[in-house]
Amino acid sequence: MNKKYLILVGIAFVIIAGFVVFNSKKEGKFLLPSDLGETKKDTISESKATLISQENNVFKINLKFKKDDSVGKYAMRYYIFLYKADDAGNDIGFAPINKSIYDDKILFRNGDSGVEKNIIYTAPRYLQGKYNLIVNYTDEFGDFISSRNRAMKLGTFELNSANRDFVEIFPERCYLSVEGEATDKKYDIAQGVDVKSNEKLVANCSIRNNFNKDMRVVPNFRNFKRGDLYGDTVISQEDLKLEPINFAPGETKELKLSIPKALQIQAYDAELTFLQEDGTLVSNRTSFHYVLAGESAGVMDVSLDKNEYASGDIANVNLVYFGSSDVFPDSRLGGTLKKKAFLEIDIKSDTGKSCLYGSKSVEIDFAKGESGNFLLKVVDNCNNPFVNVIIKSEDGHILENKEFLHIK
Repeated sequence: MNKKYLILVGIAFVIIAGFVVFNSKKEGKFLLPSDLGETKKDTISESKATLISQENNVFKINLKFKKDDSVGKYAMRYYIFLYKADDAGNDIGFAPINKSIYDDKILFRNGDSGVEKNIIYTAPRYLQGKYNLIVNYTDEFGDFISSRNRAMKLGTFELNSANRDFVEIFPERCYLSVEGEATDKKYDIAQGVDVKSNEKLVANCSIRNNFNKDMRVVPNFRNFKRGDLYGDTVISQEDLKLEPINFAPGETKELKLSIPKALQIQAYDAELTFLQEDGTLVSNRTSFHYVLAGESAGVMDVSLDKNEYASGDIANVNLVYFGSSDVFPDSRLGGTLKKKAFLEIDIKSDTGKSCLYGSKSVEIDFAKGESGNFLLKVVDNCNNPFVNVIIKSEDGHILENKEFLHIK
């Protein structure tokens, strides 16, 4: 498989320096896995995507997934990505020119070993030439499920639209720069350059107006949190007004666009499109990966072993967390090397009542971790449980607060 298809997975793991699966050995708070026997982390063991048919720009696709036998309930999201391809069928550029985010989820319930689903993908009508069609999947929160997660290439397809009316972003000609640095200092759009909150991050791109008329368009950026580029989470960002840009018919411009960065310290993908002044989308899209420097943390995945618990049961909670996003090789600013933080975990029923004696807290060390699970004693009947996880810095600042819902 071409390595560019795997970058969808690589982003989720390369930028997460030293993510850890762990269990606590603090007496009186958690039982050890050896007390009840080890369990395996929820994961998908097999995935397959098959093209059923193509009619012009409409594709019918069959998806098949199997999960490991150890997995109980599980929810997945699935996505379609369209990449421009060269004559040899290789991707042109890092980011897809189009993506489709499906609202419905693929649900595995206890006892399910496999799920099959037919879906429809409609490519933009204005496209011409060769394109690669890719299917990928995440857990229900937009996070990649495991290192075995793989993008599935359906193939290279010809699209021959007679309508070429769109504003074209050329991802292969885009790069990032930081205002104030040397003019020849360039960062790849997939690199994840780390910047301070008060620095100005600039997207540099070649843009062409394919309309046979003058066009007045507005650059539009949306930020997605690390791992959620393929989700629909709204991220607060800087209130940075970008002025409309005028294009003559067929004109190409080299643009420098200030990216309105997200407000919270973390890793992000800023997606660029162009809109008419009435809000109508008239372009393809591309994305710029960057990191806001500073102390941060996050939870990559949480899973439970049951749909319900009785009083006295031991709940097996599998959890993956990660530390500051700006800690990676060749970090521009050197990284924020905070090692310790505090994690709080609570299991609640569908009524919102805690199933434990309140939330459980443990000190965690990003520099070292151990493979295992949280094993927590349930003190009340707990139907349709969900997990709330909070990570705090040493000074009590909340770095992550996330709920992981059950499957209804």
